[in-house]
Amino acid sequence: MRGAFLPHHHIRLRACVKEDLQMWIGFQRDFNGATMLVEEEDWLRRGPDRACAVWIVGHSFVRWAEKQASSRHFGRQLGLDGARIKLSWVGKSGMRWGELLYVLAKRMEQGVCPDLLVIHLGENDLVALSGIGLLKAMKLDLGRIKERWADTHIVWTSLVPRRVWRGANSFKRIEKQRKKINREMRSLCKLQGFSVLTHEKLVASHTELFRQDGVHLSFLGNEHYLLVLRLLIAELLRERLWDR
Repeated sequence: MRGAFLPHHHIRLRACVKEDLQMWIGFQRDFNGATMLVEEEDWLRRGPDRACAVWIVGHSFVRWAEKQASSRHFGRQLGLDGARIKLSWVGKSGMRWGELLYVLAKRMEQGVCPDLLVIHLGENDLVALSGIGLLKAMKLDLGRIKERWADTHIVWTSLVPRRVWRGANSFKRIEKQRKKINREMRSLCKLQGFSVLTHEKLVASHTELFRQDGVHLSFLGNEHYLLVLRLLIAELLRERLWDR
């Protein structure tokens, strides 16, 4: 029949290839990833003579994200040009917000200061600290970082929900605190000129995004985490650092 389409051929894919294709289709649908990749090539060629230093600091989410990135085709650099951008992962399992300034100070003893500092901490403190106490510590420490390292652009990561809050007497109370902190911190970041990294698609009701422990992210959850992280880093470096 004229104008009729021939049926598609059925091919057998290895599991890893199938996952890559499924993730790429999802990326194009949700984030227009193809456009971002094409646009990125141009501004990378116009980059500075030195590589921009990007530090990603946080608890086990950061550690597991780095591990998964290392095993993927884009690597620890998240596919970003290593001659232009130097990514450093500082992930520690169980890390609390109160450890942040010490960790940063120890790393900066090496004489290197990041151009971009991505911070993902706070979830491990929600059960042990009051919401007011954690919020106060976050505001105070981000102010100290801004004062000490004025040339560093800060990215605060919103607190991600969990399916299980270990040690909590009330799941609802912890979730209420988490949402309140996210609202307050978004307002603070806007006022102070910080950036906010949100993971809106990481929803506790989507069981496939979490491991069985209800705390850590699954393979799919980490894929989303890495994608959003990469897009934000690329966008911020293009807008804020390359034009200075």
